[in-house]
Amino acid sequence: MSTVTAFEVPTKVLNDQARVILRDLDAPEKAPRIAELKGLDANFKNGLATELLALEANEADQERAKSAYVKEAGDAQLVAEEGYRWVLELHANARAHLACVEQDPADLPGALRFGHLHSARARGVVYEMRILIPEVEKHVGVLGPHGADAAFIARGKDVLVRLGVEQQEASDAKAAREALTRKVRQGEVRLSRFLRQLVAADEAASTRIPTRKPAFPLDTINAELARQAADKAARLAAAPGSAVSVED
Repeated sequence: MSTVTAFEVPTKVLNDQARVILRDLDAPEKAPRIAELKGLDANFKNGLATELLALEANEADQERAKSAYVKEAGDAQLVAEEGYRWVLELHANARAHLACVEQDPADLPGALRFGHLHSARARGVVYEMRILIPEVEKHVGVLGPHGADAAFIARGKDVLVRLGVEQQEASDAKAAREALTRKVRQGEVRLSRFLRQLVAADEAASTRIPTRKPAFPLDTINAELARQAADKAARLAAAPGSAVSVED
C-alpha cells in the first residue's frame, strides 16, 4: 500500500506549487543547493514537469466533462418535467370523467395511481409512465372524451422514449466525469509524491547545517493549508454555543 497521499488543497494550488518548484529548480542561484540533495533521481525535474502537464490536461478534461454532465442532466430533467405534466394532465382528465359518472367499475384512481407521483424526478416519472400508458390504453374509451385520447397516449410514449434516451446520455456523461475525476485524483497523488520527495531531500540537506533554512519550501501549499485552518477556526468560533457571554 502506498504511503503517499495528495496534499489536501485544490488542484490549482497543487499545480501552482509545482510550477514554482520547477522555476526554482531552473534558477541558477539554487544550483548549489540542488547539488546537495540526496536520493532524487536524475530525471526528477522532467518527471515533475511531466506529471504537472498530465494533471493540467486531465483537469481541463474533467472540467469539460463536468459541463457536459450538467447539460445532459439538465436536458433529462426538462423531459422529466414534461412527463410529470403528462401524468398530472392524465389525472385531471380522469377526474373530469369521474365527475360525470356515478359508478367507477374500473377504479380509475387506483388504476391510474392517483397520488403516487410527487415530483418530476426522472426515475419516478419513468416508473409511473411505464405503468400508466398501458392503463390509459385500456381505458381510452372513457378517458378519450376528456382528453386522454390516442394522440395523448402517443405523446406520452414519445416523452417516455425521449426520457430514456436523455437518462442514458446523462448516465454516460456522469460515468465519464467520474472516470476523469479519478484520473485527476491519481495525478494529484503522483504530483504530491514528487513534491514530498523534494521536501524530504531538502530537509535532510538542511539538517546538516542547522541554521540554514530549506531551499524549496512549499509556500503556496502551506499558505492554502493555513487559510483552510483559519476558515475552520472562524466557523467553529461562529457556531452557536462556541462562546460564553458573561454579563455583569
